[in-house]
Amino acid sequence: MYLYSFRNEGIRIEKKIVRTKEKTMAPKDEFKMNPENVERLRLKHPGSIPVYITKAPNSKNTPEIKKNKFLIPADYTVANVMYIIRKYLDMRSDQGLFLFIHHHVPAASMTMKEVESVYKSQDGLIRITYALENTFG
Repeated sequence: MYLYSFRNEGIRIEKKIVRTKEKTMAPKDEFKMNPENVERLRLKHPGSIPVYITKAPNSKNTPEIKKNKFLIPADYTVANVMYIIRKYLDMRSDQGLFLFIHHHVPAASMTMKEVESVYKSQDGLIRITYALENTFG
């Protein structure tokens, strides 16, 4: 990446090279888990469902969640999951939280067991993305 600095002394142009650190890790939305490990988690925690939660890629003013991998009880509803995410994000009261699973908005009354039967990915995880929006004022 090049930055140009202009000086008032004539038409002199200086080139400065600014190096940025390249990321060596894969982006968070490309997280993949071995299906054998997911099955081992299910055997160890039979009443829980493995969920991976990330920020929606097009949401600009949404903070990153500190923890991405969750084991959520199967009888929790989507509304309970929204409450958990709100606690981790420290949101303001005028912000609305929207959850997406495979570009669909699930009903707040669906249990995680129902969500798993409809939206489970190939590796066995449920991938949820979230976005914040100023909706209440």
